[in-house]
Amino acid sequence: MQQIEEPELNQINMGSATGKNHTAISTRIRRWFSFRTLPVQQPTPPVQEPGLLWPKNSYLVLQGPKLIYCPIAKNASSTLKRLFVRLSDLREKESFLESGKVHASLQRNRTGLSLKDYPEDEAERMIRSRDYFRIVVLRNPYERLVSGYLHKFVLFPNNNPTCPPHRMIREAIDWVYERNDRSVDYRRSITFRHFVDYLVRNDDEHIDAHWKPQVNYLSDVSFDYYGCVEQIDDLQRVLRERLGNDVMLECSNVFPNAAGLVTSVPCSDLLPGELVVLGALPNSAQLIDSSLRPAVRQRYKDDFDLYERLFGQVP
Repeated sequence: MQQIEEPELNQINMGSATGKNHTAISTRIRRWFSFRTLPVQQPTPPVQEPGLLWPKNSYLVLQGPKLIYCPIAKNASSTLKRLFVRLSDLREKESFLESGKVHASLQRNRTGLSLKDYPEDEAERMIRSRDYFRIVVLRNPYERLVSGYLHKFVLFPNNNPTCPPHRMIREAIDWVYERNDRSVDYRRSITFRHFVDYLVRNDDEHIDAHWKPQVNYLSDVSFDYYGCVEQIDDLQRVLRERLGNDVMLECSNVFPNAAGLVTSVPCSDLLPGELVVLGALPNSAQLIDSSLRPAVRQRYKDDFDLYERLFGQVP
């Protein structure tokens, strides 16, 4: 696997990324989101019972239309999980649909919407049955990685330098600071280049599901429909054929970026606080510059191969 040049933490300083200016602009950018996230808190571990293992235990099912969906983090999974809940007959659906709660609610409760709620043999029969229509939504691997970094590290950072953030980003931050023999600073966090270095140097088993390759979610399942985030209209067409013409995908976790950002240093070398005060967020081409693209493409080679076979070449 191609290695990238190891970044040094002391190459970048916070500059104007702290203080009132940071707070004001950060608040303005957050308002672009179509939902409000919950405060950072330590996750409650799901109840562990015998049954399907990941990733199949994360699949959703609608029994009426016989639809099975494989959610992949950062691939419109919030949108589709909310759709499944809306179309269900759950008494708690309104509570589940509250901003930021759908993932945890489906994970922690026995709803009948998740394959984890069924005995393993029954769930496997559903996955294999021709009576069920199996769908999965893929995404341009560059766009998925940038979306994950901006959402988790930049827009909703942890402002307490000593209080550990959520595990999904804490592990990456801890790894970078330990590798650079520095005391961890969660508020300062890490640059996108640091993040890519972490991903390149760690196996799939040791990174959070948000960063795992998309192919890891597919297991050995043969899907009937492979959609992609970049062709969301086609996904809606297929869903309407199965679920009715009144189905509308309500996209969330969408934020604007600026193609014309000009910075004195590459965006990939800016810390989250420095990215926020730019006034707009960088796009994938600005974060994954020519120095990082080969490493990212090699790290997610299987994802690129699958995506390009189905949807065409990724530039």
